[in-house]
Amino acid sequence: MVGKNLLEQVHIAAEKQQFDIDRDYDSGCKARKNDTFETSKREMVSKKGKALPGSDDGTYFSKHSGNLDYMFSPWNNHESMQNEALSESTAKTSAVQTIPNVKEDEIAAAESRDLSRYRLFIFIVLLLSMIGTAVAVYLLMSSKEQEKYTDQFREDAKKVLDSIGKNLDVTLSAIDALAVSLVSYSQYSNSTWPFVTMPDFAVHSAKARSLSRAVFLVVYPYVLEKRRIAWEKYSVLNDAWVEDGIKVQEKSASFVGPTILNYTTLGVIHDNEAFEREGDVGNGTTRPGPYMPIWQSSPIVPKYPPYNWDLLSASDISTIYEGIEKHKAVLYHAYLLPDPENEDEVIEMGYEADFFSDYIQPGEEAMEPLSDIYYPLINNINSINIYEDDGEYCPEENEFVGFISLSVYWRDMLKDILPPGSQGIDVVVKNKCNPTFTYQINGPRVRYKGRGDVHDKNLPHLEMSSSLINLDEFSFRRPGYTGAPIDDDLCPFFLYVYPSTDRYTAQITDEPMFGALCSVGIFAFTSMVFLIYDCLVERRQKKVMHTARASNAVVSELYPSVVRDRMFPVVKDQASSRDLNQCKCNPPLNESSLREREKRESKTSSLALSIPIADLFPDTTVMFADIAGFTAWSSTRDPTQVFTLLETLYRGFDKIAAERRVFKVETIGDSYVAVVGLPDSRKDHAVVMSKFARDCREKATQLLQDLEITLGPETAELQIRFGLNSGPVTAGVLRGEKSRFQLFGDTVNTAARMESLGENGRIQVSQATADLLDFAGKGHWVTPRDHPVQVKGKGLIQTFWVEPKAAANCHYRHPKRDSNGNSASSSTTIEMPLSRTTNITSTNVKSDRRIDWNTDVFARIIRQIIARRNKSCSSHNSLLLEKDSQRHCRESLLFSEKETVLDEVKDIIDFRGYQKLYQRAHEDPDSIVVDVVVLQQLRALVTNIKESYHDNPFHNFEHACHVVMSTIKLFSHCSPSSSLSEDVDQTYGIFRDPLTQFACVFAALIHDVDHPGVPNARLLEEKAEIAVKYKGKSIAEQNSVDVAWAMFMDEKFIELRKTLCSDGSELKRLRQLVVNSVIATDIMDADLKEWRNARWVRAFQERTKNKNENTQDITNRKATIVIEHIIQASDVAHTMQHWHIYRKWNERLFMEMYDAYRQGRSDKDPFETWYNGELGFFDFYIIPLAKKLKECCVFGNEYLEYAQKNREEWEARGNDIMSELSEKVRRGRRTIKSW
Repeated sequence: MVGKNLLEQVHIAAEKQQFDIDRDYDSGCKARKNDTFETSKREMVSKKGKALPGSDDGTYFSKHSGNLDYMFSPWNNHESMQNEALSESTAKTSAVQTIPNVKEDEIAAAESRDLSRYRLFIFIVLLLSMIGTAVAVYLLMSSKEQEKYTDQFREDAKKVLDSIGKNLDVTLSAIDALAVSLVSYSQYSNSTWPFVTMPDFAVHSAKARSLSRAVFLVVYPYVLEKRRIAWEKYSVLNDAWVEDGIKVQEKSASFVGPTILNYTTLGVIHDNEAFEREGDVGNGTTRPGPYMPIWQSSPIVPKYPPYNWDLLSASDISTIYEGIEKHKAVLYHAYLLPDPENEDEVIEMGYEADFFSDYIQPGEEAMEPLSDIYYPLINNINSINIYEDDGEYCPEENEFVGFISLSVYWRDMLKDILPPGSQGIDVVVKNKCNPTFTYQINGPRVRYKGRGDVHDKNLPHLEMSSSLINLDEFSFRRPGYTGAPIDDDLCPFFLYVYPSTDRYTAQITDEPMFGALCSVGIFAFTSMVFLIYDCLVERRQKKVMHTARASNAVVSELYPSVVRDRMFPVVKDQASSRDLNQCKCNPPLNESSLREREKRESKTSSLALSIPIADLFPDTTVMFADIAGFTAWSSTRDPTQVFTLLETLYRGFDKIAAERRVFKVETIGDSYVAVVGLPDSRKDHAVVMSKFARDCREKATQLLQDLEITLGPETAELQIRFGLNSGPVTAGVLRGEKSRFQLFGDTVNTAARMESLGENGRIQVSQATADLLDFAGKGHWVTPRDHPVQVKGKGLIQTFWVEPKAAANCHYRHPKRDSNGNSASSSTTIEMPLSRTTNITSTNVKSDRRIDWNTDVFARIIRQIIARRNKSCSSHNSLLLEKDSQRHCRESLLFSEKETVLDEVKDIIDFRGYQKLYQRAHEDPDSIVVDVVVLQQLRALVTNIKESYHDNPFHNFEHACHVVMSTIKLFSHCSPSSSLSEDVDQTYGIFRDPLTQFACVFAALIHDVDHPGVPNARLLEEKAEIAVKYKGKSIAEQNSVDVAWAMFMDEKFIELRKTLCSDGSELKRLRQLVVNSVIATDIMDADLKEWRNARWVRAFQERTKNKNENTQDITNRKATIVIEHIIQASDVAHTMQHWHIYRKWNERLFMEMYDAYRQGRSDKDPFETWYNGELGFFDFYIIPLAKKLKECCVFGNEYLEYAQKNREEWEARGNDIMSELSEKVRRGRRTIKSW
């Protein structure tokens, strides 16, 4: 009975355990079987505390408790359990023996061993990986550091060599300019060499010495023996330059050195031995000629006789004489290099160094390497290069008349090369004629290290070298020096550049070792974490996965930004409760429950969207920045140029904003809005915004100067106006179709007023911002404005100028307030000098920019010509190139058939063939590379044209550039159709022909060349020579064509012409387009005006077609008329542009006419007729011309609208403007106001 009951109990327990196992298995939890077994055992032990059947005191369970694992094992069948129970019931008092599962133990042990081996393998792999990674990091960082060190050295070395070459070019250019001035004066004064004395030599030579950084400058004329007596007499009679030079030196504040007033002169050519021969000094040197006596020099140092010492009497001068005779510049060997061990040499050179020490800047060492440059004087000013293409010397055309000597310290060619903070560069100068010497360059400073090659030879070998005459290979610039070449046969100098010890120490660091150690630490820590994780992964797998899922959920929930979270909110509490309810009970989904859920979600979404997304930020500074003069500037540019300017400026501002953590709000037209203090609050928001405004101003100045080459003149004159205000703002998102983040509040409005009421190039701030700057210790940045300003809605308030670079010792004081709260800054503020960023540019720099811009404009058109021709005329061009030399010899005779330029004007220019030619597929013009020679000739041509303009107030080169710009804009205003044939019909083919564009732009540039500043009628009355030549018709216009075309046909521009015109017919068509365009600018000739009106009516207004004309002739006539109207409209484009542009050029034209009246070259005072004359000019010429531009269906309505607005403005304000002009003239203020 006992055995049977026990068997039943075992069966019941086994079945229950099997049920639990099956349930867990079905639920996917097989990994937790053993836990379930333990649970079952605990349950059995805890059941009412009773023993199993057959045991009165529970000893059975205690005796068999060690076998419960076996009893409840699912892998033991029921028969085993029965046999065990029966045996136990038979032997009640015997101990129950445990039967271990040997197979499971062996498998577990084997798995443990495998796992241990696997862990050991992983450990070894990790250890080797750690060592390998550390070595790799060290080698990589070391390699990168060494590569950076090498690259930085090579970059600095190239910069050093390039800068030395540039400095040498500047030195040679300065002496070349002086040489040209000497020769020019000799030719101008009809003086014969050597009898040439240049007036104001002290001034010219001082400028040359300043540019070349020379210590001394001396002119040595070449005197033959037969001219010795004549020269000696001439030198005595013309030595007034000595006294003049001494006076200039006395008056010059920049002159360094003693002034010697008591001196003696020697009127004979003498040498050093002449002073040693007693009683024979008056006879001079006994050496036979030729001679090279000292003549004019700078500075004047009359310790010895200031002139007539013979240079050829020196013992070592013969070595440089050959180079001088070949008309080459000679860079002579360096001296003041005494051997430190040779005491006599040190003493001897010390005397010479003492002589130089009087004439160098204080603090500079005189005993340093010094070289003389001997530059030949050639009596041929028109010779740009005295050598043929093959390098052969041409003595026939270039007479040697002397040379100029320049003494230059080597240190002056090495200064100001590297930026501050750059580590040392050693420069070793070697020359076979004198000892080697070494300099070290540290940023802009130079230190003489001594005689010999004393660079650190223990450093890794890095070297860059070049001969002095081959330094151009380190520069991408085009050679700008065109004077005499340096003689490379006599004592050539070689430069060797090495890194210094300081550079190596600063750039080769222990960072690779630290990086390797860090990688070891990181790897070891990672490995330890991995091993710990491996030990815990089985126990904590579910927990880790749960934590990972929770982390991912948190990341996904927090991923959107703060604004996005608020734009797309989630009701977390409702979602959590919904999820919890779904976990507890998932009711079946039906149609009614779905509808209820949709209603709840729709209500929640509407509630979320109805809540505004806005916050109050109490501490902010708002900035408004606006481009002053932008509206007038943009009226003369096409849309692409306008957007190029805005994108370039604002892209630069955005980069600065990112660096300074400034929040860009938006751009409104040409206004830039930014704020500091949101979304992250900052205490220094006023300081940061002030610095940001300053950086933007400096960046704008740089970018505008760079853009002037591509966007045209007056771009660099644009300035930015800044306004700042501090205070609270409301910021948020205006949701809708186009959501925007915007600012609101009085702070924003006041900042906008600060900008609009400010001045160009300055930063104006409110009282609130000034107070914050003062509180931050930046009061020296702030200076009160001279007078309060009227602000809309606020009345008179005191504002302030901010200049972050102002002197630190000047402090801003708060203006006191009166009883009404008004500012009283006039009595309680300190006046501060303000360092303003201005665009005051010299006339020469502006002219160079205009030349560069015109060159760039023509170069772009030339690329289009080449691109078109490459696809259409390649075979013809190859045949033409063989005949270029013969063709260009006859070019100057192609247009001599007509008596005057006016006779060449045609009713119709034939475009037949050219339209079809240029409609074909062509290359991308941007991919074309124009030959450097062509670009150089193009720039030289533009320069020559510029020099041919007179300095008239209106008819000058600046106005020509404005006409060019207007012509380009007119070309850009055409709207080509997507269909090519329709485009040709719409614009008559002229906008598809780049040669036509070149002709129009070229005509715009030259149309006023050599203009005398008075009308044609006056020239006719004065019976001027050109009036007689051109028979009183279109005098100035015909003269401009002849002068400019003669320059264009010069032999030195042959490569440019070959690139533009592939054959004589193209050159002839170019001439025809230029002639018609320039003559079209004569709007005062009655006959031409009547002829043009008739042509216009025939081309655009007659309804009936002439039977004798075909369609092509009609198109050609329209194209010809449109081209002429382009140049006509461009010539007076200022009347059809912004009012400020019109005011500027109208005033200049008035001044030109008034100048003519004052000089007696005009009978009428323009003050009497100008107001009504302008109205008539608008009514009878400008507005009809603008209407024609509209009627020809090419240029749109813009010009007519501007013309009508300017006419209305002049009618309303013209009398006041004339009164202002009268007052300006009365006061003698001739400067034209810059708009």
